[in-house]
Amino acid sequence: MSGSGYIEEFINYTKKPEWIWGIIFSVLTVILFRAKKFLINFFFRTLRRIDNLIKYIATKDLGYGNINIISDTETYFIKYEKQGNGPKLNLAKGHAKIAKYSEIEDNARKKYEKYEELKGSKRIAHHEIITNEEATHGGYYFFERKFSLNFDISRIKKAYLYIIVDDECEITINESDLAENINGEKKKITSNEALATLDIKDYLKKGDNLIKLKIRNISFETRTDNLFVNSTEKWKQNPYGVKYGIGIKYIK
Repeated sequence: MSGSGYIEEFINYTKKPEWIWGIIFSVLTVILFRAKKFLINFFFRTLRRIDNLIKYIATKDLGYGNINIISDTETYFIKYEKQGNGPKLNLAKGHAKIAKYSEIEDNARKKYEKYEELKGSKRIAHHEIITNEEATHGGYYFFERKFSLNFDISRIKKAYLYIIVDDECEITINESDLAENINGEKKKITSNEALATLDIKDYLKKGDNLIKLKIRNISFETRTDNLFVNSTEKWKQNPYGVKYGIGIKYIK
């Protein structure tokens, strides 16, 4: 067919009824619409896959292990020391007990239980409740917790001690003193109102590790309100306790 023949055929084709052009236009519109919808869906599916991949990489502990140590009856009560003019009390050493909350400690209980870092940990003391004499005069309570790390500590990526205490606490790990950094100064842990977080990575060693807690229950000897003075359950007015957790992340 010559060039003029093609031109003539095209002219004749364009003279076909308008409904044919309508069908052709509709078919092309559907094809383009479906292609557009496919491309949009493909684009958003790809974005979701990339987002899921990023989340997976961010949360996946590839080649890492975790060690969690909680406050419980494995903590050991060592001794009691009086403060001020208080009496010398001979309290039996032994495994710590789960400290009992009094009905007036509801706010304290909520503070102790709200922290995810302390999940599974128990508030402990040397006994479920303290005596009226202890509640009146206060004193110092000494505890120890031993644990072992049977790998090279250079594999530790991070290690934290989380603690909340009533009233004050001094901490040593492997005979090194720890303290909460408040406004650039090292002070005793006084975190009854909030959780204290301490970086302990540099204090750990391979083999046996030892944490010592010296907890102070502040004296209420000078308190004069009748509710406390006349109470036969003074432990409800002035209890003490500690709740802690240790989290260690290491390379397997």
